[in-house]
Amino acid sequence: MLKTLTGAMIVTFCLGLATEAAAEDKVAFGTSRPPYVMQDASTGISVELFKRVFGKLDRPFIPKYVGNVRMERMLSNGEIDIAVEVKKTDPRMFYSKEFVSYQNFIIVRQTDKARISAFADLAGKSVCTWQQADEHLGREFQEAMESFSYHEFVDQEAQVRVFLGGRCNVIVIDEKIFKYWVERLRGDPVFAKRIVSTDFFYQPVPGQSKNVFYVGFRDGDLRNRFDRELDVLKANGKYDEILRWEDWSKPPS
Repeated sequence: MLKTLTGAMIVTFCLGLATEAAAEDKVAFGTSRPPYVMQDASTGISVELFKRVFGKLDRPFIPKYVGNVRMERMLSNGEIDIAVEVKKTDPRMFYSKEFVSYQNFIIVRQTDKARISAFADLAGKSVCTWQQADEHLGREFQEAMESFSYHEFVDQEAQVRVFLGGRCNVIVIDEKIFKYWVERLRGDPVFAKRIVSTDFFYQPVPGQSKNVFYVGFRDGDLRNRFDRELDVLKANGKYDEILRWEDWSKPPS
């Protein structure tokens, strides 16, 4: 009887280990988009926000870094369990409360003296944006696209470099991302003389400078638990502290 019980316990223990291993969530972040996602260091504003909230749920996870379009597809077909920084595109999935928002601006050089109060004012210009910007910026932007040259970038360092190098007149980008790369490029002799605080004129994107992203889940209960902890992080002030984080050499306290 003792041997049988011991054997049952061993089987139960082994099954428990298998269940624990299976519970390791596969979590996708976008490819490097400093300061929100810094792939090489596995940090950034959005990565740290997710770690702080998800860490309260006592669930291990495996991070992956993929492009935005692929990330949404992987969530829908079950290749990953959670996608960080996505839109609410699949009605079968479960989406968190507002996770993070980008503050997008239309930025031009002061010397160009261009003032963009409507998308129609982009006519005849060369416009550099992030991947899927045409979807995020809405119908009015899409309708105006025939009137200007349009270029999308997965790599936003390349997007900023192209703009600073004069190969596009207008850049549409989140303010934090733009300032991050401008600061990093100050040490590059190619760009250093072009980067001063008065070089650029920031204009809000007409009608929608705030671009909201969510965390997508395949499990509704897990989404609900995540939302509760996200509310706590916002209520205790830690959420805003991480948003203001600028010392990229170390994680926020």
